[in-house]
Amino acid sequence: MLAAYRMLMSACLEYYVDAMQPMDLGTVRQRLQQGKYASPRDTLEDTRLVSLENYRQALSIRSP
Repeated sequence: MLAAYRMLMSACLEYYVDAMQPMDLGTVRQRLQQGKYASPRDTLEDTRLVSLENYRQALSIRSP
């Protein structure tokens, strides 16, 4: 039961962190053009946020 609670809390925390950092490809492009990324890993992280948000939107559309 404790393991299930930890999984739930981890998922909630991940969602909260992602929701506090809304991201779209236009913002990624703008940041790239302005040289605001310190490393490729930072760019990848923002791109991951875009992908995650698109995945969640697709799930909400497909859910009955």
